[in-house]
Amino acid sequence: MSTGKTVPAGSTLLRASPLFLRDEELDRALELLLLAGHGLAARRPAADRGPALAEPELELLWLVHRRPGTSAAELGRLLGATKQSTSRHLQALEAAGLVRREADGADRRRRALRPTEAGTALATMLAEQRRLALRRAFQKAGPEAVAGFQRVLGELVEGFGRRSAVRPAG
Repeated sequence: MSTGKTVPAGSTLLRASPLFLRDEELDRALELLLLAGHGLAARRPAADRGPALAEPELELLWLVHRRPGTSAAELGRLLGATKQSTSRHLQALEAAGLVRREADGADRRRRALRPTEAGTALATMLAEQRRLALRRAFQKAGPEAVAGFQRVLGELVEGFGRRSAVRPAG
């Protein structure tokens, strides 16, 4: 007798397992997270034919676009990256003309990061392609699954000490 809920047709899982905390289920979830992240990262805008940007640079560009005025140190803390790594990737974005640094009026030592017009255009194209993939998956999964997915990811983000990363919609 099964107590698991049925998952929508077409899913690789036929039933939601009542034993979802077993190692095999957790390993499957980790594998899916890894593959989903790589799948979304592979959705690069067709217009991305200019400077060769690595995925960390696209991640930083996306975050600068989402959080204009943030500093390199804040981005590094958010991503758990070293200052050197964050700085190297930001320099590549600056050299490509996608990000600029501005002096902060309140603290002259702090440099606020802002996307350039070209950076905004690239980040927008990137977001559109990745949103399309998420929208399709969310439509197939349904609202309850989406809410659960967002709760799980929110718990993971907060568990990794990235509480400021979880921003409400709007």
